[in-house]
Amino acid sequence: MKSILLHMNEDGAQSSRMEAALAISRTLGAHLTCCHSISLSALVVDAYPIGVWTGYPTDELRKQSEASWQAFRDKWEAKLAKEDVPWTWCRLHVGAPQGLRRKALLADLTVVSLTDEDCGPLSSKRFLGEAVAGISGPVLGIPAGHDRFEPNGQVLVAWDGTEESARALRASVPLLKHAENVLLVTAGEQDSGREDLRSAAAYLGHHGLEVEIDELVIKGSDSATILDAAKGVDADLIVMGAYGRSRMAEMVLGGVTQHLLTQRKFPVLFNH
Repeated sequence: MKSILLHMNEDGAQSSRMEAALAISRTLGAHLTCCHSISLSALVVDAYPIGVWTGYPTDELRKQSEASWQAFRDKWEAKLAKEDVPWTWCRLHVGAPQGLRRKALLADLTVVSLTDEDCGPLSSKRFLGEAVAGISGPVLGIPAGHDRFEPNGQVLVAWDGTEESARALRASVPLLKHAENVLLVTAGEQDSGREDLRSAAAYLGHHGLEVEIDELVIKGSDSATILDAAKGVDADLIVMGAYGRSRMAEMVLGGVTQHLLTQRKFPVLFNH
């Protein structure tokens, strides 16, 4: 991982994901791209209630947007100037999910915030789901208010033999190589037609990683079982596949991805 993409937006979780992105970039010797995306239509939505005004942003709205962007950029450039990580800005006039998907094509990891709230189109449950499902690569979600991300800590990898969990496992190898300990777990009975836990452990062994394995007993739901296991080892990171079934099905019926996206304790590396 040598190219880290960070979602930039003026919200209460920006500081947490910035610190995490810096920690990873520092550990891996990676370049950090700070990506701010906003569509012109979003300017109208912010300024006018639905149904009161429709059309294109006025010159005044554009000026206000530019002034807000400059203040936001100056604030974070002052922070970045003090860090020992190479970085660049990227500003796109498209929706945030579309902008991140575009830039993630040439990034090794995208950093966003986990949320269980809807706090605007650029930092909401809907945006988060679109990012995780739409980005063709690993996405690291950082809970709002998470004080310190530890790249060298305890990692729990949730394995179920699906293509999604295999992608997450492979993508996480650069981070796992810096972890103090890696626990590879599976929850419940596994499909006999899929690669099992020991096969996943053997794969990591080929990369020089010694891991612990554990077949967890389901307690309540798969997501609750995984979270309990993460609490038990005081995990600094959870690695898992995302949206094994359709995103809509998970939103309606619930699912491991949906539950892990909205919890507030553990950073999670997803891969769809």
